[in-house]
Amino acid sequence: EDTLLRVKQADIAMSALPLLAGRFVFAGIFIDSIGANFTVFPDSTSNWDLVIENSQVDTIAIVVDEDSGETSVSGIAIKQFVINDADILYDDQVSGQYVSLNGGSLELRGGMSKQRGLFLNVDFDSKSVNYVSQGEHFIDDLSIGLQGRFFVKNDSSAIMLNNTKLRLNNIDVTCNGSIFSDTSVVDGGAILDLNYSLELPELNELWRVVPHRYAQFAEGVQVSGLAKCQGNVYGKLNNNELPHIDGEFMTQSVSFQHKDMLGSIDTLD
Repeated sequence: EDTLLRVKQADIAMSALPLLAGRFVFAGIFIDSIGANFTVFPDSTSNWDLVIENSQVDTIAIVVDEDSGETSVSGIAIKQFVINDADILYDDQVSGQYVSLNGGSLELRGGMSKQRGLFLNVDFDSKSVNYVSQGEHFIDDLSIGLQGRFFVKNDSSAIMLNNTKLRLNNIDVTCNGSIFSDTSVVDGGAILDLNYSLELPELNELWRVVPHRYAQFAEGVQVSGLAKCQGNVYGKLNNNELPHIDGEFMTQSVSFQHKDMLGSIDTLD
């Protein structure tokens, strides 16, 4: 299918009073059942080339209202942005990269000010994500979710994470802390200071998030039970350095069985 974008329904709610001052303030933009198909063909052309060629937009000006904290682009402010039931496909037939996202939903709330920086509330969920690179399957039918509050400071180029939750199928990871830009590295890098907690309600779920090339070594292995891990990630992350990872690992009612074993090892606590 060559269709670049399809939308079943879009609702726009606009605030009336700011119009008197010549400003467009959208109380909300709600998009339902959206499909996007981005394709790079074997001759390196793409199905969005025509859109770029016909675009008349040269620059985008970002304007901030210091009183309300609303962020506007060329005099347009958006308080809430919601997408329901999104299907997105990226198919690069030159490099062999294929990514698909099905049943996605996204809600964004936030704003920007010169003093505080950017603050953003994110709620994202997807029923299925797939990633194939040059014929090799790295992600198969993975359900992903992200909830959290992000704060980017203007004065320090720092990203602050506040109770940010990442979900991979039934595996939950919660992070709090900061990520700083490391300007001392030529190729760019980051300085991390994050507290994390990870919970696996069923250990067998772990194999579903591991790429097939690694998970195949665990074929015939059956693991059950609950596992939790919490700790800290701190230090530099760049092409030459990795951060330190500290943590405590706890298990409850864990059992291990292999197809070549006569029985199973139970209650590893």
